[in-house]
Amino acid sequence: MHTPSKAYSNFHNLSSIPQADVQVAIQKKEVKDNIIYTIRLNNSGKHVAFFANLKLKNENKEIISPAFWSDNYVSLTPGEEKVLTCRIAPKDVDAQPCRIEISGWNIPLRSVTINK
Repeated sequence: MHTPSKAYSNFHNLSSIPQADVQVAIQKKEVKDNIIYTIRLNNSGKHVAFFANLKLKNENKEIISPAFWSDNYVSLTPGEEKVLTCRIAPKDVDAQPCRIEISGWNIPLRSVTINK
């Protein structure tokens, strides 16, 4: 069962959003049997940062899982800051270099190495 649409949404204008400038700061903390990464996102630009998506990846650029995120696909207005966390078992990240990647609708792909 579904509800049919009376009209289709037009998201064409999203393609004209200027690029956003999102700064990323990461802290690592070990708590009991987990590693918790605290990721601070700050939109230092003049435009909205739309649908920021974060991924935890290994040195081969493969997604590390399971990784439990506090939030994802977040948007930030100019000057706004958001703090997210990523919880993971130490055995999944300790023996290898890994990185957090951030990208979004108008956010260029960035990769931040978090341990070597």
